[in-house]
Amino acid sequence: NRILALFLLIAGSLLAGPAQADPTDISAASRSVVRVVLAAKDGSKVAFVGHGSGFVVAPDKIVTNAHVVEIARQEPSVVIGIIPSQGGTSYGGRILAYSPGNDLALIQVLDGGRLPPMTEQGRARMQQRADVVAIGCPGSVDRAQGLDLDDLINPMSPVKTTGTVSGGRTTKQFDTLLHTAPIASGNSGGPLIDNCGRVLGANSFGSISDGNDAEFGFAVSAREILSFLRKAGV
Repeated sequence: NRILALFLLIAGSLLAGPAQADPTDISAASRSVVRVVLAAKDGSKVAFVGHGSGFVVAPDKIVTNAHVVEIARQEPSVVIGIIPSQGGTSYGGRILAYSPGNDLALIQVLDGGRLPPMTEQGRARMQQRADVVAIGCPGSVDRAQGLDLDDLINPMSPVKTTGTVSGGRTTKQFDTLLHTAPIASGNSGGPLIDNCGRVLGANSFGSISDGNDAEFGFAVSAREILSFLRKAGV
């Protein structure tokens, strides 16, 4: 009886405790995150225009923010490059679907590229203060490391930052998750994931602090992403 009581006590403790992040799941999710590079071609010359992040939703398809690839829709000279986090090969990309209303875009991976997809978390709402991880390619880290264009077009591991879901407030235009995981320019389009490595949203923008206020990030929710993908036939 004492053994049974001890077992039930331990089992109850495990069930009641918060779910812990699994480094293996986080690392697996990171392999599906890419850098989305935009470059202008003028004959044999190539000029760096900007970059964001994205994540694989099918072996040859990437989700990112609409604002990341907006200039590629406007300027024919601007091309899209997909830089995986691992391996030695980068790929071209073209826009398949574009939804500025909720800041989402779907990119087709060209050149026969096949990448590992992520898992979507279909839950509509996350609990207050649930742990989250933002994965992407913040430009501030690139600058601090002194990376140049040659570095940016080679596969490298994305940056992971941790935080919590801060509340249910959403934007007026579309459904978002408010969170405290640090993000910067270049994180746009990268995934916000839970402790199991499942996509909760796509990081879109952040609040700006004057030095005294806390900073927050907004991610387009998985509900928005799934609806967008269904309309795109994915």
